[in-house]
Amino acid sequence: SKSIKAPQLIRSQVFDAKMSDRSTVDEMVKHLDELCSSEALSLETLREKIEALPPNAVKYSTFLHRACYNNNVTLEIVELLLEYFPGSAATTSDFLLPCTTLPDNKKFPNEAWSSAYPLHFACANNHCPSNVIQLLLKRCVSALCHLCMLHPGGINCGKESYDEISGSPLHYYLSRASNTELDTVKVFAEVDLRVLSISDVDDATDEEANYFTPFHCLLCHPNLSPLLHIVDFFIDADPRVI
Repeated sequence: SKSIKAPQLIRSQVFDAKMSDRSTVDEMVKHLDELCSSEALSLETLREKIEALPPNAVKYSTFLHRACYNNNVTLEIVELLLEYFPGSAATTSDFLLPCTTLPDNKKFPNEAWSSAYPLHFACANNHCPSNVIQLLLKRCVSALCHLCMLHPGGINCGKESYDEISGSPLHYYLSRASNTELDTVKVFAEVDLRVLSISDVDDATDEEANYFTPFHCLLCHPNLSPLLHIVDFFIDADPRVI
């Protein structure tokens, strides 16, 4: 497997607040985390919670990661979070899988695989619009080739066995049950064509390894027929994916 340097893994971190106010700010951060993960998320409620925070009270947060995985996410919500927390698109979080222990007491082959950028969460969310994905990609290009597991077992590769396959944002995007668009795939390819054939295995001839690229992910989709034009794009853009 590739050697991957772990990016900065973050959880909500409070700073620059008086010690007497720290518990109050912690509670406010907790409520904001909960909002970003809940059905109550909206632009209005989010703005209200953020503006209630003391200025500069939060340095890092998982707000953006959680919002990107929320069914109610919109471009305006993401823009608001980036306005107040501009560095959050370039930080990682393990809030869905907050440990490096997998089922059957297995361990992550690489500790970096337990952390994900907001782009991964957005790509894995059927309800996240393409304009959000494109914005996050612009704000953090390095997330494009970062491999991780959002869930135990990694990406869905159409097998019943436990696969332990980590995926890039494009892997997760092509695993969506719906709302997969060719134009968004083209944006990924325009930034770095190599992402079409990225895998957590270096050697495609290694029979013991799960060599699984975004193209393989696409071919394993349970509803492939509406996505055949994306298959054609892969082949035209980089014939080596076959």
